[in-house]
Amino acid sequence: MAISGVTSSSANAATTSTISDNVMGKEDFLTLLVAQLKNQDPLNPSDPTEFTAQLAQFSSLEQLFTVNKSLTEMVSGQSQSDQLAALQMIGKKAVFSQNSFRFNGEGVEIGYELTLPAQGVDILVRNASGQVVATLQGEELAAGAHFLTWNGQDDNGGTVPAGNYVLQINGSYDNKNYFSLDALLRSEVEGVDFGAEGTVLSTPNGDFGVADVKGVRRL
Repeated sequence: MAISGVTSSSANAATTSTISDNVMGKEDFLTLLVAQLKNQDPLNPSDPTEFTAQLAQFSSLEQLFTVNKSLTEMVSGQSQSDQLAALQMIGKKAVFSQNSFRFNGEGVEIGYELTLPAQGVDILVRNASGQVVATLQGEELAAGAHFLTWNGQDDNGGTVPAGNYVLQINGSYDNKNYFSLDALLRSEVEGVDFGAEGTVLSTPNGDFGVADVKGVRRL
């Protein structure tokens, strides 16, 4: 935008309302236009075409501010709606698409989902060091989501210590060629935390994001 014929005193007055971070708003834009008209040379007034272009710029700027405000309100409303939905999960069991979990001495509901009937499913439980501590066999082989409860027993018959563990689930349709399956966890939602990184659901087996939820059921 070209601004001509503005004295230093009028320019200072015109920029009084400028935002401290040097971002020009529509009020600043309009103030500068008015200052230009007040301080133009009567013998050499501003080009009408240029002034019309500046007004068009102001109109576009005002529309952009209106759109930005509307989008901000939409995002804020959606965020509040998501938070309300998350709060309604408290006290219910949620299914999470997640392969890492926390074992606290109680049974953990581990799951997997098959798109077709399988011949076999192997579930490996690894500790924080990556060592396999337990090997489980999935008994449900029909298409669909299936769950079993692991009580923390390792391959030697003992009980693993409380801590963080990772699942590796492999399935086979012919007992020869195995492929990786996404792990599922089913756990009760005990609380909800709202933070800068998003909404987090707190469960006995770890904290999970809302995006990890695949389903919710009443207890």
